[in-house]
Amino acid sequence: MALIGKIRQKSWLVVGFIMVALVLFIISDKLFSGSSQSQKQFVGEINGNEIEYSKFNAKFEEELEQTKAQKNGEPIKDYEIAQIRNRVWQQFLTENTILVEAKKLGLSVSDAELVDMVQGKNILDDIKKNFSDASGQFSKDRLIEYLKAIDKPSDKDQNYSQLMNMKAMWMKFEASLPSFRLQEKYTDLFTKSAYVTKAELEKANQMNNAKAIVKYVYVPFSSISDSTVKVSDDQIKEYLSAHKKQFEIQDDQAFIDYVQFAFNPSKEDSAKAYADITNLAPLFQNSVNDSSFVNMNTSGENGITLVKPSELPMQLKNSIPNPESGKVYGPFFEYGTFKLYKLGKTKEDDLYSIKASHILFKPNGNTVADTIDAMNRAVEVLARIKKGENFEMLASQFGTDGTKNQGGDLGVFQEKQMVPEFNNAVFGKGTVGLLNDVVKTQFGFHVIKITEPKVKYNKQLVYCVEKSIVASPQTKDLMVNLSRNFKEDLEKTKNVDEVLKKAEYKGLTKTANIMVSKQSAYVGGLSNAEAIVRWAFDKSTDKGDVSDFLLASNKVVALFVNKKEKGSTNFDDVKEAVTPFAKNQAKGDMIVAKVKQLGGKSLDEVASGYGAQAMFKAADTLSLTTTGVAGTYDPTALGFVFGLKVGKKSDTFKTENGVIVAEKLTEVPAQPVADYTVLKQGAKQNLMYKNMGGVSGALNELLKVEDNRFLFY
Repeated sequence: MALIGKIRQKSWLVVGFIMVALVLFIISDKLFSGSSQSQKQFVGEINGNEIEYSKFNAKFEEELEQTKAQKNGEPIKDYEIAQIRNRVWQQFLTENTILVEAKKLGLSVSDAELVDMVQGKNILDDIKKNFSDASGQFSKDRLIEYLKAIDKPSDKDQNYSQLMNMKAMWMKFEASLPSFRLQEKYTDLFTKSAYVTKAELEKANQMNNAKAIVKYVYVPFSSISDSTVKVSDDQIKEYLSAHKKQFEIQDDQAFIDYVQFAFNPSKEDSAKAYADITNLAPLFQNSVNDSSFVNMNTSGENGITLVKPSELPMQLKNSIPNPESGKVYGPFFEYGTFKLYKLGKTKEDDLYSIKASHILFKPNGNTVADTIDAMNRAVEVLARIKKGENFEMLASQFGTDGTKNQGGDLGVFQEKQMVPEFNNAVFGKGTVGLLNDVVKTQFGFHVIKITEPKVKYNKQLVYCVEKSIVASPQTKDLMVNLSRNFKEDLEKTKNVDEVLKKAEYKGLTKTANIMVSKQSAYVGGLSNAEAIVRWAFDKSTDKGDVSDFLLASNKVVALFVNKKEKGSTNFDDVKEAVTPFAKNQAKGDMIVAKVKQLGGKSLDEVASGYGAQAMFKAADTLSLTTTGVAGTYDPTALGFVFGLKVGKKSDTFKTENGVIVAEKLTEVPAQPVADYTVLKQGAKQNLMYKNMGGVSGALNELLKVEDNRFLFY
């Protein structure tokens, strides 16, 4: 396609910026939010296509390298690696589901469309963001300059290698455009076809605004202790038979018991760390290059900091009233670490600091009218302050965030710490006093008063050398040997509790019946436990099998308890989940029987006769958008109450979470809406999201997506 070559403008300027984010933008799945023939070769199967591990991992490594380049040497965290891996999986999902289905429908992308996405009338939003002028507006000239600069770089250019890298990134981005546009067309079929009828809008208005004034007695199932109710297997099976779909297992599950053998430092390890830090103290005192000394000797991450005098480390401030620059203090002990501190020179901060208070007015909803209402409330209060009313009193009265109880005080903060609109307004004024206008941000409308002027503080360098107390190899060996013995004993008995009775295992505890999920690296309280996941779902692993695992900070011995297969409603598999619901059925029968014994009395007499567990409301105003009755989430109870006729007392009725007997006193119908525009916009947006989610689930189910990444990562 070579969109670069289609540019015919002759303008030329030196490119002074680099576009970075675009490559990662394209094919970011718009729909998905969430074993094959050979476990050694395939990470999954999508729509009948086996995803080879080599191809998947190559793509993952490519994305990982791009992320590393963007982070400029900053280490990549475990959760970021997991995000990259998920992003690559989403790309394979898109290629094998959405794009395949789109082509079946005859959808295609022309060269003209692709040019239009880059330099025509429908330019991608991410291109607009990366090529804006000083005013923040998209500049096509800048885009043209950039593309011409990277089109044919000369090896004589000083920044030749940089331009070549930029060109490679752009060409990769350009190659991904057809897939992105095809994906967009496919999703548009489901989102842009969303239509809301007037009848649906009238129903939504009814849901939101119709009211029912009722009185009722409500007895929740939770008022009866589970321990007092016994249900038989037949009762549980009866409930399961009527609600099978509800208890169908959604994904394969495995269950294990395990015991941890933590690599906790011994007293000897602690003594060694103390001796090491003590020996470093005189060397630290005499060092001529404190930065190099810290970098070479600390086990901590933040060895060099620049702080205000009031922000000196708490242990140092509490122990030394007036610490001197150039002198070493410590060792101090904190959270398993010994620390030495040494103060360096003071220097003026690069950023201004300021102290301010605010009163935040949040819109009560998402409509334009809600936004205008919030603005008007803010303007009104600002006017009252200008006339002499107390800012702090009004903040405590009208504030809608955590600062209201402190008179709106935000404390001291630096430039760029707040959102841009707030930051610019406050530091733009800089002097003590009330801002003349309200300030709009993503959070709402702010009335702001600066209480201390902007200033650049003098800060002090603090050097810190840390020595963490860690388990020595000898200490770890002791726990490894103990775990080995435990495993041998468990293989004989198949009973963790029985083995733990032995004296040599005193202090160890069992973590019981922990569910293992295929796509989670967390097992109970264990992180980075991928090896346990692979073992638990290995086809050869069976009930009673024992295995041990070496993790980062401990050894784990696990006993395989059982497994449950996706889609199963086997009684033994789901009995535990069904039992509470069967008990609620029994509780409901008990409550109904007790209420009926009270006879045809009034509702207040029923409540007093039943006892303290009954919740009585003499008059409660409800709408169909409330979550339930009596402060309890129970939509069935809500629908039951709304279905009553005015002036009629109901029979006693079991709902999802309790038993209710009620009487509707009156009903207030929703008023007709003259203009449904705002309501229609919200309803249509919700329908679009619903359609997207439905397509996602349908494709995953119909095209048989099988994710076996857990076997490799």
